[in-house]
Amino acid sequence: MVSKMPQAKNDSTPILSISDLKVALSTDEGEIVAIEDLSFDVLRGETVALVGESGSGKTLAALSTMRLLPPEARIVHGSIVFQGRDVLTLSENEMRKLRGDRMTMIFQEPSTSLNPLMQVGKQLAESLRIHQGQSRRAARDQVLALMELVGIPDPIRRYKSYPHQLSGGIRQRLIVAMALICRPDLVIADEPTSALDTTVQAQLVDLLSKLIRDLGMSVVLITHDLGVVAALADKVIVVHSGRILEEGSKRDVLTDPLHPYTRALLTARPLIRSGEHPQIGLSADPAQPRPGRIFGSCPFAELCPRRAADCTREPPRLVRLGPRRRVRCAHFDSHGPQGAKDE
Repeated sequence: MVSKMPQAKNDSTPILSISDLKVALSTDEGEIVAIEDLSFDVLRGETVALVGESGSGKTLAALSTMRLLPPEARIVHGSIVFQGRDVLTLSENEMRKLRGDRMTMIFQEPSTSLNPLMQVGKQLAESLRIHQGQSRRAARDQVLALMELVGIPDPIRRYKSYPHQLSGGIRQRLIVAMALICRPDLVIADEPTSALDTTVQAQLVDLLSKLIRDLGMSVVLITHDLGVVAALADKVIVVHSGRILEEGSKRDVLTDPLHPYTRALLTARPLIRSGEHPQIGLSADPAQPRPGRIFGSCPFAELCPRRAADCTREPPRLVRLGPRRRVRCAHFDSHGPQGAKDE
């Protein structure tokens, strides 16, 4: 049976610390900056949500952490420290030992993670045999226990199934199981519910909520759906055009948003309904993201209802309002908190 003692929530030592990350993309029009000045921490037992639209840079941040960037992307500078080691300085062999063992990723599309020519149970068991050296029998028993834990019915029969024989919901649960099989310290979940219908989305959100609570994992949640954020996150980081626009606790960001872009996301229609979770989500794009392009000095200036002359004259600074609250906007609140500090 897969088990793990829950870690203390919000331990003061970050398990992941990303500092001053800059990522560039090669395009037909030349190189563009897709991520700029990205810095944040994930504490032990904490779920941090990176929120933004498609193209905002949040998935590139996740792939940078896993060292799985596509060929057209490169890290210009910055550091990504996981459990005290900068992953950007590790050899590929050292990274392979980390991936799938101490840090794992849940992808939004199961077809990118599941081998169509291999029984799904054997795919999960393979991770245990590679990373933990378990016997075939021990690995099989642990996989069956985990399949039951993530709510896959009739796990013995499903163990021998191929991906095409299973529903989308079951395949996504298998992806969750695959990410958890080695009991990792950090899980990166990239839009884990976006490929599912609303009912299955709600079921998977409830499952993830229970697993995060019971297993004490640290999680980086990549999503555009604030309903999922409301259900799962402790801390929220709002990203637009590769820059952090706002950061705070879930309660602060969802109930007292400071940045106009965050307000635009919150006023969009709901996409998910699950139990008592707030029904918040993102509908049609309130602001079409354009990676690498900065309008004036602020990435949101062209579409911002509060744009002023200085928004196009001076680069916006990421202002710290407290230990867990930051915003990048010159006009976030005319009566804002005292003692704000530039980053």
